[in-house]
Amino acid sequence: MSSAVYDTLILSDLHLGSDMSRADEARRMLRQRRFRRLILLGDIFSDLNFGRLTKQHWRFLSYIRKLSNPKRQVEVVWVEGNHDHGLTDVMSHLVGIKVYQEYVWEYGGLRHLAIHGHQFDRFVIKNVRMNYLATLLYLQLQKLDSKNKPVARFRDRLDIRVIPGGLPSVGRNAGAALADTRFILFIDADIEPATPSLIRRAIELAQFKNLHCVTTNIICRGGGPMDNLLYFGNNLFQYLSLIHHPFSTGMFMLFDKRRFDELGGFHEQVHFAEDYLLSKQVARSKFAIIRGGVYTTNRRFQKMGHFRVARLFLKTAF
Repeated sequence: MSSAVYDTLILSDLHLGSDMSRADEARRMLRQRRFRRLILLGDIFSDLNFGRLTKQHWRFLSYIRKLSNPKRQVEVVWVEGNHDHGLTDVMSHLVGIKVYQEYVWEYGGLRHLAIHGHQFDRFVIKNVRMNYLATLLYLQLQKLDSKNKPVARFRDRLDIRVIPGGLPSVGRNAGAALADTRFILFIDADIEPATPSLIRRAIELAQFKNLHCVTTNIICRGGGPMDNLLYFGNNLFQYLSLIHHPFSTGMFMLFDKRRFDELGGFHEQVHFAEDYLLSKQVARSKFAIIRGGVYTTNRRFQKMGHFRVARLFLKTAF
């Protein structure tokens, strides 16, 4: 056991009931350390189905109950997460500790707040049932995964959220509102970078020249002569826009987050060319087109027709 005594130890996202839960490792870690306060910071359970708990998971809960014994002189606090939602009464009886929505304590003359991150996510809070269904899907993926569980482990490296959408401009603005990076990349679901380095080069160019918007050319792979002609016209218009009002395709649009917010994002009342209406507000000196391009399909022309797409584009541009 370590000789150091910690004031507060915080453990979160153990997900008891999940095949990926490392309950034994967590229990050993707690036994090897001395501390005055333990904060279980949300998502200690994967969901409310106790039938999924293994012997290792129950051993962890038993150890928590022992820690909460007043003779141990350890304060044990449970802060509710989105996966723990609804366990307040159960946990207070099961392991003998109180469950909080948030917990405040003082140490070193400073006031500290423990709160689970889902409370900053309005979509998770308002869509508890969808969050539960996503949990079930994730548990099934774990069962179908191979021995080393590459799918489940890769999932933990991602920070992905499904957000409410609607029109493209509405969905994009909602996604941008959650971003905390310097740049935002808007990219359509059916496009593929023509070169592996496209995104990296776009970011490097934006950083080096302090640009507000970077786009690229569109390549219609497998398209017919009319598809290729219209996309050639689109690319030509992008280059001509360098001497007038910048035009970036929404299929690939790297935008400076601060400038995006200053411009108010995409116009949410228009159904077409919201990308141009936004990018034309960017100064020419802050706009660039990077070589490489993105592959796309001709789905837009199949859905709307070549003539209608061309007419709407020209009407918006001129």
